[in-house]
Amino acid sequence: MSEEYGFEIFPLVDKYSDVLYMPTPDFNFNNPAIDPKYLAVSLLKTMIQHHGVGLAAPQCGLLHRVFVMGAPNGNGYACFNPVILSYQGETAFEEGCLSFKGLYLNIKRPEKIEVKYQDFTGEFHTQTFEGLTSRTFQHELDHLNGIVYISLVNKYILDKAKTKVASNLKKLQRQWAANEKQMVIQKAIQKVAEQKRIEELNKSLNIEIPDIIVNT
Repeated sequence: MSEEYGFEIFPLVDKYSDVLYMPTPDFNFNNPAIDPKYLAVSLLKTMIQHHGVGLAAPQCGLLHRVFVMGAPNGNGYACFNPVILSYQGETAFEEGCLSFKGLYLNIKRPEKIEVKYQDFTGEFHTQTFEGLTSRTFQHELDHLNGIVYISLVNKYILDKAKTKVASNLKKLQRQWAANEKQMVIQKAIQKVAEQKRIEELNKSLNIEIPDIIVNT
């Protein structure tokens, strides 16, 4: 999905929005309510904008059965009409959510899963995921089923986690600022390296770039 394509940055709905608690119907590729590629790219760009690794359509107020997974560097893909075929093992890990920024909850989930989904062209894929990818898939699939992760823990654990939200958000802001600074530095390094390669190439070819003389 690195190809340039039209998209929009979707706003995220409020964490109390009813749409977060509503199951989504299957996406109909034979009569789509929205261009699936436009939807997929827009969700991915929105996820990146908010520094996430996963985002489901309902989080943007859209009742389409699709979510995206990926990395902030822009690599990612969309899963339409996803299902889990089998589960293996179990592990607990702290999860966050773009709908509840700064709230981290220790959630038990299967460690390894076999899944089936369609890409934005409607083609079916069957894959096996484990680790963070498995967890992200399960978290986002919950969103499509109207389940949010705060419902997977008891009130005591949830209330305790809520007391740390403010400090977590401050840490996130510092981390995002540091990441953005690092990206600027990397781009500058790449630009210098590219210019150096051009100069070395010119030297190897014995090309001299003459001064431009402008007659007035």
